[in-house]
Amino acid sequence: MSQLSLNMSGRLVYTSKGFFLHSGVKDLFAKVSALLTQNRFAICFISGGPRTGKTHFSVALGDALAACGVSVLGVEGVQLSRWIAERISRTALRSEEAIIVDDAHLYLEQISSGQSGEFVNLVEAARRAKAKICLFSSKEVDEFGFDEHVRSRLVPGSGFQIGAPDEGELAGLFSLLARQRGMLFSTRKLEYWLKRIGRDIPSIDACLAEMDVLSRTATSENPQPSGLDDVSDEGGVRK
Repeated sequence: MSQLSLNMSGRLVYTSKGFFLHSGVKDLFAKVSALLTQNRFAICFISGGPRTGKTHFSVALGDALAACGVSVLGVEGVQLSRWIAERISRTALRSEEAIIVDDAHLYLEQISSGQSGEFVNLVEAARRAKAKICLFSSKEVDEFGFDEHVRSRLVPGSGFQIGAPDEGELAGLFSLLARQRGMLFSTRKLEYWLKRIGRDIPSIDACLAEMDVLSRTATSENPQPSGLDDVSDEGGVRK
């Protein structure tokens, strides 16, 4: 997967192995993968709130498409304008290429009425080449202030939304997200925290982020908070 570097925070590493194919994304992943491997132009606009797994989804999707022979071009939303200027002006898109844009809302929210030309040119270049575009956004299409030229090109590919996991999938999600932060939980502590957090991915992620900070700042004068006493960090028990 050819892509610009993604600026990820902390120790989080985004890989296909870290993507949990839960019930809220399973059908969506299959539908989008099928659309982006057809020999015709396609545009997909996938929305989901903050910390719902959009970046992991985009990475896993890119790897799945690459395995099918698609040439994946990964771009962050904040870098899309520069990428369009550098790529489209030099080299035509090809039918086997798929552009995957993570945090696309950071680009789209900068487009005001009358400034749609750059994005319209990208979509039309992809249409002529039978290339594919997939955008991941924290906002829905109708939340932006761009004009009808942009809207009319996004609406046909909208309607894809990341859903929530089922209750029975929360333990697996919690464990996977914890491992991505280098944290391991005993069964007892896993049950302890699952009783005390919200039933969605952002709540799990926020809980783990807070525990990560607390465990790193704990000292003998500031002991571990309850619930962290047997959390392991990359093989070592945190005290």
